[in-house]
Amino acid sequence: MDIEKLREIVKNKLPKKRYIHTLGVEKVCVELAKKYGVDEEKVRVASLLHDYLKKDDVETLKEICKDMPEAKGYENLPEIFHGLAGYEVVKKEFGCSNTLFLQGDKMDIEKLREIVKNKLPKKRYIHTLGVEKVCVELAKKYGVDEEKVRVASLLHDYLKKDDVETLKEICKDMPEAKGYENLPEIFHGLAGYEVVKKEFGIDDEDILNSIKYHTIGRKNMSILEKIIYIGDAIEENRDYPNVDEIRKRTFQDIDEGIIFEISRKLEYLKEKGGIIHKNTKDMLEDLVSKRKLKQ
Repeated sequence: MDIEKLREIVKNKLPKKRYIHTLGVEKVCVELAKKYGVDEEKVRVASLLHDYLKKDDVETLKEICKDMPEAKGYENLPEIFHGLAGYEVVKKEFGCSNTLFLQGDKMDIEKLREIVKNKLPKKRYIHTLGVEKVCVELAKKYGVDEEKVRVASLLHDYLKKDDVETLKEICKDMPEAKGYENLPEIFHGLAGYEVVKKEFGIDDEDILNSIKYHTIGRKNMSILEKIIYIGDAIEENRDYPNVDEIRKRTFQDIDEGIIFEISRKLEYLKEKGGIIHKNTKDMLEDLVSKRKLKQ
């Protein structure tokens, strides 16, 4: 975003005193961003726009906020409405989101990594970079768009550390979630489909489905979906029985690698009495069936 242009817009909208305050907020927030490792551009945008509606008509702002739970019962607290309404107005007027498309459909991968790094714990971020690395290698081998692979890899665990109950609420109407409430590890992927689409402005169904199904799989997966699914299992930081064999088979034939990985996983879950998602069984049957047809 053009920060100088944004300052000019805000300057023209706000009274002089309020604009001086806004510049003061921007200054100190950037200092805090540098100290705490937060994206500086995002901080500048939020700082400059935090009071964007400060001098707008309060009744108009109340109308914008009328369905917000934070507004209900606080009609006599006028100072809250410029912030609440700002969420909707700024999104509409400035198109603010985590959208990372800069020129045409080109995505800023470095910026995406920074956002993911700031959200995830260090160990989970290291895993994510491992997934990106191996998935790009697989993309080159199987002729898949490298940028799409990087985006899906970096965002596959974006919600991994979010509250599970919140994720379940997002997924409540998804057929893949119903009956699997006691399988918490699937919800960051399922909910990721909706959250990533909204937060990053991504509408590529192949990327979104790769995130959604990276833990449970499904029948008729695209090659991108397969790469993210198996990449999550074989990245260089993974260390469990048979992982080297799974890696070897995956680079020989990705379907064979996935079949071997699922077979080992199902054996382990049966021994432990774990829950096996129907999608995973369906994926295995589908791949085995297609393998027989090729023979």
